[in-house]
Amino acid sequence: MLYMLKTDPEKAVIDFLKALNDKNPDYVYDNLLSVQDKNSISSSKFKEELNLILTDIDSIEIEKTTYLGYEDKGSFVKVVAQFSVKYVNGETKEYKKYIYLMEENKEWKIVFDKTFI
Repeated sequence: MLYMLKTDPEKAVIDFLKALNDKNPDYVYDNLLSVQDKNSISSSKFKEELNLILTDIDSIEIEKTTYLGYEDKGSFVKVVAQFSVKYVNGETKEYKKYIYLMEENKEWKIVFDKTFI
């Protein structure tokens, strides 16, 4: 996947999926969570919960990201990510997921409560 030809929101989604693949909840918390989300969950709790989820995942392969633009109300942008997840039990599943982002201090942050409802 050519990172340089992607929009900034797509790059944030790629970074997010790569951090999950690398089992790096520190990167997700430190770089992709908004201040509001950080105020609602401690770093240690977030990392503990994400690590628990990641124990079942062997690898994540990003197939495609597509920038879809701003939502109707204009506060979030939407990127569709297509990726496959190989689980430690050997099963592989294909996913197509809308990832919502917001700009905060000129950086794109994942809107977790909207993305993972």
